[in-house]
Amino acid sequence: MSLKAILEVALHSESFRNVDLFHQGLYHLRFSVSTGSVPNKINAHPYMIVTTSIPKVKKSQKQDPHHVIPACKDEASQTISSSAFLIRYCEEEVELNEIACFRIEIDDKIEQEKGEIRIEAELMFSELEGEVTVEKAYEMAAQNLLDFKMVTKSTLVVYSPLEGVHEYFPLVFNENYFSIVNLMAHVALLDFRYRVVPLNSLANKTWKVKQVYNSFAEFLFRDSRGKPKTFVGAEETDKVYREYVEKILNSFEKLKATFVMIAGKCLTNKEKLSFSQLCSLPRLGFPNICGPLRKNYLDSLNDSALGYIEENEEHPELSLSSISGIDDERQNTSYRFSERVASHDPCKIANLLLSDINLMAGSLFQLWHRLLELIKLVPRPLNTLLQEISEEKIKHQLTESIIRVVHRTKDFSIAHEENIGELHEQLASQKRSDKKYQKRIVMPIEEETPSQSIDIRPIVFEDICIREKNSILNSIQPVSSSTDESIENDNSISYRLSKLYKGVHLIVLVHGFQGNHFDMRLMKNNIALIHPEALFLCSNSNEESTEGDIGEMGVRLAQEVMNFISEWCPNRSLGRLSFIGHSMGGLIIRAALPYLEQFSSKMHMYMSLSSPHLGYMYNSSKIIDAGMWFLKKWRKSKCLQQLSTSENPNLRSCFLYELSTKKGLGWFKHITLVSSYQDQYAPYDSARMELSVKTGNEPERAEIYEEMVRNLLSGMNVEALCRLDINFRMPEKSLDTLIGRAAHIQFLENQTLMKMIIYRYPDLFS
Repeated sequence: MSLKAILEVALHSESFRNVDLFHQGLYHLRFSVSTGSVPNKINAHPYMIVTTSIPKVKKSQKQDPHHVIPACKDEASQTISSSAFLIRYCEEEVELNEIACFRIEIDDKIEQEKGEIRIEAELMFSELEGEVTVEKAYEMAAQNLLDFKMVTKSTLVVYSPLEGVHEYFPLVFNENYFSIVNLMAHVALLDFRYRVVPLNSLANKTWKVKQVYNSFAEFLFRDSRGKPKTFVGAEETDKVYREYVEKILNSFEKLKATFVMIAGKCLTNKEKLSFSQLCSLPRLGFPNICGPLRKNYLDSLNDSALGYIEENEEHPELSLSSISGIDDERQNTSYRFSERVASHDPCKIANLLLSDINLMAGSLFQLWHRLLELIKLVPRPLNTLLQEISEEKIKHQLTESIIRVVHRTKDFSIAHEENIGELHEQLASQKRSDKKYQKRIVMPIEEETPSQSIDIRPIVFEDICIREKNSILNSIQPVSSSTDESIENDNSISYRLSKLYKGVHLIVLVHGFQGNHFDMRLMKNNIALIHPEALFLCSNSNEESTEGDIGEMGVRLAQEVMNFISEWCPNRSLGRLSFIGHSMGGLIIRAALPYLEQFSSKMHMYMSLSSPHLGYMYNSSKIIDAGMWFLKKWRKSKCLQQLSTSENPNLRSCFLYELSTKKGLGWFKHITLVSSYQDQYAPYDSARMELSVKTGNEPERAEIYEEMVRNLLSGMNVEALCRLDINFRMPEKSLDTLIGRAAHIQFLENQTLMKMIIYRYPDLFS
């Protein structure tokens, strides 16, 4: 026998958005909730589906493509499935507004860190025979011909559920079925119940039962040897009472505060008047132990949510000491539970405790269902509100792994520290071994993935170079610390100068050597999750010719961009034009810019991901040198000749030097150069557009190299140049790590890094 905490779990699927699904057809979501692990896994009971307003079907449509099959619960599998919806188009959004309600019992004595619950979300898919139409979907559903299969799933962990959780979570499915569910999870403790362990559970050898108690009193009161007590003192009586009643009070407090926040921020003034009865909160049923103090407190506690919102911005703290009237200084025993029970009999104490808990649980139950009714009225405003709160938390969590340095300089080409790459490696190693850093910020809800471990997260060194002559930024103090506090309240220096714009923001993503447009798919999809209003072009015009002339690739890219703008941004609807290039893609973009001068006023952001802007004049990897020699010799790779400045004995006539003199970078409002000291495929200084310390005994090449750097940087008109140096947690033994390729491909595969960049610099992508 044991005491169980009764948790209510409401999973509100506000909407589903297709970001990059591969297949047309019918989809639905399937949810289950559980706690513990095999063999002691306990599944939650699915008991209700709450449907909010369903969009009306357009007159031109006879049937709703997004609600082909209604939501349902399955008692056998203990799951709840959303409505089945038809997906036919890119970026198609489905308004679901369905709340899956579960009830689960967890052991109240379980350790806090082990008390999490898990939400398993599965994406189910069924193909349609022949043409994918609404009529075909309804026809196959009516004939029971649909064969739904789970194509991908995501497991979420809810931490500290007993404390109450009301959070937005962007439920993202994997890259093969890249899509997002705007999910809101509400978890609340509603009651305690004393359960007898079933006999069949005792017979099951896999069920671990430490001890069986014959009564609730025996469960609560035992001596040091584990034997039941026959006499319980007043102090112990009050201690046990506080332990359980305070949890109920805290749950009511959080639930009420959440209700007040939603009603105050999501209801319009007209709606507040129309739904005044809904906003009249239920009174907290509380045992008669507090006299005048209880009356005064509950009078303020049980006011209408509307009046409360208008007069109070914050809810007063609710604690057992204030409710029960226990004053630590005066020890006013007249209001103590032990005096009310007036007995030392464990059974009488336990029975009255359960009676008090049940009384308060009734109020909690009413408030919980009142909250569900409120959620039905404001699904979209609530999603927006909780999403904004969630994104701020995510941003704060991700900045744990960012080290920021701001410095003023007259010369962007000179690093602010000698051997800065080696210094960053040392700092990254120190940060990862720091115990404070290892204790990462835990979100209330997280996806159960290896990325939860902070040890494998990349560490980002953010170097902001500000032109010394800039008077606009004089109020900003230089920061040269390795602490996270330096980034909490300041996004990025130059981004403060961003202006509002009208029109579409087109972001062009360009792959590198021997790549294709799928290389940039993950980056595009992750940006689209946060900025769905943006338009994307993953360039494919050079997929078959990446070993050719970089200049010719630039011409093809420019033509591809112009054709795309003509088709997708007609009538001057283009508002912003941004570019992101990986590896050689960063140079292909620069080669295309002179042909896109007609859009110079629209240029917004240029970002290169480990692009060798200055070629391989000072490459430190003999393995890379050998590989380039082979490709130039046997594959006749023109671009590698250009990158190694070996196509012309006159270095000033080489392609890279001539490209450094071309216009284009000066049109961008934001320039971000992303590099990694671990990446041997793109020399560190070359990717950062900095003067190299490895010039050696070749004064002519050193002079040409410096001229190229200054040509590039002098053409920039940005007030602040952002350089990001990424330190990845790499596997110690792998071929890719040995040859320096692992870090190079991490820019295309590490979604944690992508999220860090996207959340950290919202103005780049908005």
